[in-house]
Amino acid sequence: MRLKRMSFSMLITAMFAAYLYIVVRVILFKFHSIDMEFITQQLWKHLQSPGLILDQLTVRANFIPFHEIMLYWEKASFHALVNFMGNIVIFIPFGMLLPLVFRRMSNPLSRVLLLSFTFSLGLETAQLILAIGTFDVDDLILNTFGGVLGYGVFLLGSKRVSSSH
Repeated sequence: MRLKRMSFSMLITAMFAAYLYIVVRVILFKFHSIDMEFITQQLWKHLQSPGLILDQLTVRANFIPFHEIMLYWEKASFHALVNFMGNIVIFIPFGMLLPLVFRRMSNPLSRVLLLSFTFSLGLETAQLILAIGTFDVDDLILNTFGGVLGYGVFLLGSKRVSSSH
């Protein structure tokens, strides 16, 4: 029984690591190949000239909560819907897998909320620093909501499993 539990734990951890890799690939590289030379050049360029980051923050970044979300609803285009739903859906597994990877989490809802926000903030910051996307507070909101939604799915699934035993 102990070996079975260890195997399950290792499988979940491997799934979580694979999921994190996929999210980074999708959000940062938009399904393109990872060009480490380009990434290194972008990072070096921005470290040498922090004003470039400031320019991106003032010109391209969105710091107004729900601004882009409202534009998604107004446009109601396929692209807007994919972007809106994609930001939520891509973080649902995060909220589902976290409590499985970290079984002894105290206050799991708060942890999922905080870690979803932190992971999303890291991705948004990486897009900013590497100039491979735009910083958008609405992405933080939608990603965090997706993580919390995923935790809700986890709770529903765990209640079904415990009620069937």
